[in-house]
Amino acid sequence: MPLQTERIPFANAPATAADTKSDGIPRLGYGCWNLPNEQAADLVYGALEAGYRHIDSAAIYGNEKEVGEGINRWLKATGTPRSEIFVTSKLWLNSKRAENVARGLTKTLDDLKLEYLDLYLIHWPGSLEAGQNFDGSAAIPQDDKGFPIRDYGADEEDTWAALEAQIPQKVKNIGIANYTKSEIEDLLKYAKIKPSSLQVECHVYLQQKDLVAFAQSKGIQVTAYSPFGGLNPTYGGTTEVVSDPLVQSLATKHNTTPHGIVLSFLISRNIVPIPKSVTKYKENFDSIVKLDADDVKALEGADKGKRYNDCSEMLGYIFFKDEKSSEQILTQIAKAGLTRAQAKVEHLVGK
Repeated sequence: MPLQTERIPFANAPATAADTKSDGIPRLGYGCWNLPNEQAADLVYGALEAGYRHIDSAAIYGNEKEVGEGINRWLKATGTPRSEIFVTSKLWLNSKRAENVARGLTKTLDDLKLEYLDLYLIHWPGSLEAGQNFDGSAAIPQDDKGFPIRDYGADEEDTWAALEAQIPQKVKNIGIANYTKSEIEDLLKYAKIKPSSLQVECHVYLQQKDLVAFAQSKGIQVTAYSPFGGLNPTYGGTTEVVSDPLVQSLATKHNTTPHGIVLSFLISRNIVPIPKSVTKYKENFDSIVKLDADDVKALEGADKGKRYNDCSEMLGYIFFKDEKSSEQILTQIAKAGLTRAQAKVEHLVGK
């Protein structure tokens, strides 16, 4: 078994997850964010054919029907049991009222044409309104000024309890994405089933050492999205991380690609990277190498604390507030259309 498909056991896996192979997550995944809808089915099929056994999806990506087509076509063509692959999806913010969690999950399962998910994550903290006649479809509702419409009646504790209720029939493991340490601490106070996994932006320039160490100390496995940093077109396609001179030199040393170095670095930290690619998915899968201690130490020194993905203004919730100054928060509050009173309720600003 190649390293890429080895499974990291979930310390917090519900006992029922052992009924399948869902009690562990493959060390490398294929990310479906920004996969073009017209290519997504073939790309997912190709990724599975290339060796990936871990597919990372989400309702808000808008391509789960195509992702599901690729998964099911490959399973049928190869005769591979469903239990041999690991599929993640994410609950979107307009499904976070307790009564809507099952609707959001059912829509995802229907689109993917799967009976269950190996892992289901709350995509972000905060909530958006669902509106009338909600069918579970992910959306970002906006008011007449173009600001996101928050749902202040949704409760995180109720959302988590509704997720717990989906285990084991429809979901084998549950977790979170884009949560800070303080938000995880709050969740752990009421969670009957602890999160199996935390998915966050993580790469050489944003190593999140304290958060990763905290999560792992609580038995929460960490998955890294955007492992190449700003290479995702959403961020403008910047190549800073894979063009870093240290990364380039290590790629030469190990006879692999710069992409392989940054993926191997995350894997060396027991973090699961989920790179997305429309052209290099096989190359990425084959590029994993064993880094020595000096390589890892050198890469650890390249951390810049540089975050590329912050949806605060788009979604009307101030994410990652633990690392922001009051001035930054006030600026984002205005751009997100939040009133100072709302921001005060959320403990974003003082008096």
